[in-house]
Amino acid sequence: MSENNQMLQEAFNIIYIGAAKQNFVRSVDKTLYYCRYVGDNNTKCHIGHLIPDAEYTPKLEGKEFSISKDLQKILIKYKDYFELLTELQHLHDTDINNNTQEDLIKFAQKYNLTIPSY
Repeated sequence: MSENNQMLQEAFNIIYIGAAKQNFVRSVDKTLYYCRYVGDNNTKCHIGHLIPDAEYTPKLEGKEFSISKDLQKILIKYKDYFELLTELQHLHDTDINNNTQEDLIKFAQKYNLTIPSY
């Protein structure tokens, strides 16, 4: 696996394992029902799993990853994969049928990634 693919696999591992540990429950604001990077009971969206706890601030909420310079700065080590991370965010944000695990498996297959053990 090339160094670039290793970085994508690393990001996917963090996202998949984080999602699995919260039983693939989406991170949403239950009052307004919008997605959050860090939500109720410390659930996280796919991008939220990549944000180090020390760098998270509620000010990040409501900012689209693909255009947020603050989020892109925090996740700069994944800069070669911002388009794919945006795709992952979209999977999370539009998953109204709670197919999170299935969607992540399809994403892994699409990009030849390995499903990590957890």
